[in-house]
Amino acid sequence: PLFGAMLRLSVVGLVVSAELECPEEYLNRHARTVCPKWTYRKRAMVLTCKGGGGCHKMTVRESSVEEVGIIPVGAQDVKLEIKADADIDLHVREASHCIIGFGCKFHTGCSNESDYCIEYKDQQMYFSGDDQSVPVREVFAVREVKHFQLSLKIEGYQSGHAIAEYSYGSLPDCEADVPYGCAACESYTGCHNDTYPVCDGTAEVKCVPPLPMWIKACAVLAGVLVLVMLYAAYVKKKQLEIQAEKELAEQEMADIMKKREIPFVAGSHELMDGGQDVLQQIAAVLSKYPAVHGIRIEGHTTSKNNGPLAEKRANSCKDALEGLGVKCQIKVKGVTNSTKEVKIFVYEPDSGDSDGPATPLLP
Repeated sequence: PLFGAMLRLSVVGLVVSAELECPEEYLNRHARTVCPKWTYRKRAMVLTCKGGGGCHKMTVRESSVEEVGIIPVGAQDVKLEIKADADIDLHVREASHCIIGFGCKFHTGCSNESDYCIEYKDQQMYFSGDDQSVPVREVFAVREVKHFQLSLKIEGYQSGHAIAEYSYGSLPDCEADVPYGCAACESYTGCHNDTYPVCDGTAEVKCVPPLPMWIKACAVLAGVLVLVMLYAAYVKKKQLEIQAEKELAEQEMADIMKKREIPFVAGSHELMDGGQDVLQQIAAVLSKYPAVHGIRIEGHTTSKNNGPLAEKRANSCKDALEGLGVKCQIKVKGVTNSTKEVKIFVYEPDSGDSDGPATPLLP
């Protein structure tokens, strides 16, 4: 007889243990992914705006009260099923007022799960009734939470294990960044002795000691070095982009002036009509490349005695370009004993060589 009783107890224990496993569908879909990595799972029920369901294992201590979840106003078609291997009670509360459960306003079970026999403040609810036989099973459901959020708790009359399996519809007007049932890691209060919490989105929060000061200092220094390197790379990139713009501008101006020189009235610095057309094209190039901050215009003549004329011709080009809206700095220079033409080069105003030899950017 003793062996038979022990065998029956073992079989019952195996059956109860099997019933306290979450369904495979919830394990595959929700395990370790319901809360963001920078939070921890504070309650068994985790609700997101789009609706869904889940399952969570719990350990219940004798005479303890565990909060299973908070159901916000507007939630619809909410169902919670508690299974346990010990005598526990499911309580549904509105603030401090116990609505459903053993010792509460409504404690008698409805006839079946389609019978929402409890009406409280215009809310239709279902309760399976108090169950004291192992395996314990108690179920609560509500069609819609209308006035105040509901708190779902379980009270342990014995120590044991339980699972909370739940489902719910989408939550209207929901804009929560953190799902209901999750909490920010820094809000965790279970760490002591100068330790701080580290979370990964599960219910398990690790309390770790702070890093030594030298490691923090190294981390800060490494961060600063990374920022310096990133800034240096950014500056180098911008310099290369600016240099490329200047080279393109000079190349395009050279191409324009190869096709057509800037003509002047013989023995004068007065521009002819064709010269104005060429300078309009030059002005368009300079407008296209804002990285060009300065240009040098050289007026050339073949006679050494015509130095003043060469410079006047360069000034005529400068005046024409400024009249066309060119905003960059323009330097002029007269060059004798050369060909009868005008040359335009790009230069950097801050380089200090604006009055030096005419050295183009391009070879």
